[in-house]
Amino acid sequence: MPEGKKIVCVVGPTACGKTTLGVLLAQRFGGEVVSADSMQIYRGMTVGTAAPTEAEMGGVPHHMIAVADPRERWSAARYAETAIPIVDDILRRGKLPILVGGTGLWLEAVVRGRSFAAGQAGGAVRAELQRQLETGGIAPLLEELRTVDPEAAERLHPADEKRILRALEVWRETGKTISEHNRETGRLPPRYDAVWIGLRFADREDMRSLIDRRVDAMAAAGLTEEVRALVDQGVPRDSTAMQAIGYKELLAVLDGQQSREEALETVKLRSRQYAKRQLTWLRRNPDIHWISWGEKQTAPEEQEKNPGAVQKQTAPEDRKQGKGPGAEQKQTAPEDREQGKGPGAEQKQTAPEDREQGKGPGAEQKQTAPEDREQGKGPGAEQKQTAPEDREQGKGPGAEQKQTAPEDRKQGKGPGAGQKQTAPEDRKQGKGPGAGQKQTAPEDREQGKGPGAGQKRDFAWALQVSTEILSAAGVC
Repeated sequence: MPEGKKIVCVVGPTACGKTTLGVLLAQRFGGEVVSADSMQIYRGMTVGTAAPTEAEMGGVPHHMIAVADPRERWSAARYAETAIPIVDDILRRGKLPILVGGTGLWLEAVVRGRSFAAGQAGGAVRAELQRQLETGGIAPLLEELRTVDPEAAERLHPADEKRILRALEVWRETGKTISEHNRETGRLPPRYDAVWIGLRFADREDMRSLIDRRVDAMAAAGLTEEVRALVDQGVPRDSTAMQAIGYKELLAVLDGQQSREEALETVKLRSRQYAKRQLTWLRRNPDIHWISWGEKQTAPEEQEKNPGAVQKQTAPEDRKQGKGPGAEQKQTAPEDREQGKGPGAEQKQTAPEDREQGKGPGAEQKQTAPEDREQGKGPGAEQKQTAPEDREQGKGPGAEQKQTAPEDRKQGKGPGAGQKQTAPEDRKQGKGPGAGQKQTAPEDREQGKGPGAGQKRDFAWALQVSTEILSAAGVC
């Protein structure tokens, strides 16, 4: 690992609280935040990208926010070229760089130390490839890629036009395939010694609910007006900035193609889909220490004994040796199980002849002869059927299941009378059965009041767990 180049990466899906935790960690450890959000880099897009306000920054220096004109195209390579000198400067000044964001490729571009192949989206080679795509479609271009770089052609889906063009661009400009380039850079050591902290929700429904409320808050804060201002500034509709979730949909509203309500529902849907894609990308990183909102919190003294371990996965080699969470599930060898040794030995099978004679486990399940069952002898005899006329008169097993007439139930007579329905107005006032199921208002749930308050994002707890993780990693 790079000597003296420790950094922190706070990652997770949209709306999980990365910004808040990043600020709290910076305040505690004397750090500065470097945003790794592919849309927060653009100016004039504060509302729709949830870029932190000055108050939300809490006095902590923030970098890589609102640094680009929305007409520009930014790639992971350009982001890395700009962000790396900033991270290095923070380190030189004795501060802790804290990268915060959910754009996984951009984060890896900074941390992993890999270089990017030549070529750029606005170059002459890309322009020619784009012209070929528009005139002849993707098929001939994919066939060309299959000839020069079969590995990349096999990996890429025909619908992934952007990456197909990029692979051909690298080949035409450098004479080297993108697959070869990736292998070479993949062997490079990481640029920084990063400690990864991930935020996520234990219950997917909590994430969905929070994303939906966040979109509603953006709409109330003036998202439509922000999109209109970008259009008025002459930002092209096909620019990267205008393709961001929330902006593309609101453009349709300004053009009269969709109602505002329909557009906001689409924004919510696409935001949830994006959050799932973010999680899929991040799960590939085994170094992330996950903190899950809504999971049972570990007492501080337990965290001190095993900082952050409750969320971290146990390495396969440790699990095999019986170490770490999940070790108690270690399998017992077949020969030991047969001899009654190890977990599962108590499930040893009883020989058929022993079971018939009432010996060994399972013997108590011995069947009762039909003639004995009819006479009320042996196991199962108590299941003897009651004659219909006796059941009607309330005699024998099953008689208690007799139905109660509707008029009696209304008057509180007979079985089921206690199930009397509660009027809606009484339930709202907390009267009658079901009153305890009253719904909690979203604002109360956020403040930790009422049912569901346990799903509140407890940042004090998350900060404590993160502090233990960083201290164990030597970040002090």
